[in-house]
Amino acid sequence: MHRINMTENYGADRHGSGNIALGGDILTIEDFIKTDEEDERYYIYSVQKAKIFNSIFLPESREDFWIGVSRDTTFEKIGETLLYYMNWLSDCKKELFRYFDEECGEKVSDEWYEALEIYRVSVVINSAEDFSATIVCGDGVLFHHILDINFDSQHIVDVGTTG
Repeated sequence: MHRINMTENYGADRHGSGNIALGGDILTIEDFIKTDEEDERYYIYSVQKAKIFNSIFLPESREDFWIGVSRDTTFEKIGETLLYYMNWLSDCKKELFRYFDEECGEKVSDEWYEALEIYRVSVVINSAEDFSATIVCGDGVLFHHILDINFDSQHIVDVGTTG
């Protein structure tokens, strides 16, 4: 996957309603593209790029960045939640460090965090109060594995490893 490290002046700060900074560009509701994929439970959306773990992720295919919005709601009702969650995922370093320290007994470093290579992102929005994500990334510094990091809202619930 393509990954561009961000400098401090490219934060994922909110810029008014409906926007987050994205490497000098602004991610807006219009950046979420509804796909023609069929799923009985979700409307499927994608984006061309997103900031994940403080790096710009440029998915090579729609399967690399998948956003499912429950068919029980509308995109208009959850758009702000999706932007908020994407903003949070852009730099959830504190939660990653907390999880690895408290749940795994591992002290991770800034070097580890900055070296994570994002391979795939899945975000599910069931409602404004019910959302989750799975981020698959490579860790070549500490564990030397592929990590499947599963979030329920803003909390990591599980980290699986492959390799």
